[in-house]
Amino acid sequence: MVLTGRIGVVLLLWVLTTCGLAGCGGEHTVPVPVEKMGPTAEPAESMALDVDARGYVNGVFQPGNTDVKGYYQYPVSYTGAWDLIQTNARQNWFLAMSVATGSRVDIVGTMTRVIFDFWDHRQYADAGRVSFWLDGVKVGEFDLARTAATGQAIMDYMVYTGKTTLATVSMRLESGRAVIAGYRFIFPPIVVNR
Repeated sequence: MVLTGRIGVVLLLWVLTTCGLAGCGGEHTVPVPVEKMGPTAEPAESMALDVDARGYVNGVFQPGNTDVKGYYQYPVSYTGAWDLIQTNARQNWFLAMSVATGSRVDIVGTMTRVIFDFWDHRQYADAGRVSFWLDGVKVGEFDLARTAATGQAIMDYMVYTGKTTLATVSMRLESGRAVIAGYRFIFPPIVVNR
């Protein structure tokens, strides 16, 4: 009886641990693997926002069927030859793709960090090389077709701003092809004056 009770407790703990770890594996707010760059001193943060790859392409908001209330009210703008491709009609989600060296995306906003989520390089030809910039200063350059130490394909690149004020984070295509699936913005704490 005592042995059966202990086995029951062990089995119960094993099931609970398995369920708990499965929940951790489903955590989508932390991109894994991720390449970090920029001033990594982490200030306090309040919230995160995920967006797809839509934005201003050479000054014109794309796709044209989306209502944006005025210029500079959306943080993503592209310069160069970019194509926006709708990947999911139900959620109206878009990818951005470029094969033109020198094409650039600028993220302008008050954020502590921004994550560039690239499409899996194994799903398209000629994954290229990109550089990342913070307020005009280069912070990193990476091949998109690479693996992390864990053996997983690197698809997320996080640039810390080290600021709680306006920052510009840029990505420039140095060679090959880049396919951006979306972005995650992490914001400093919201302060409400009373």
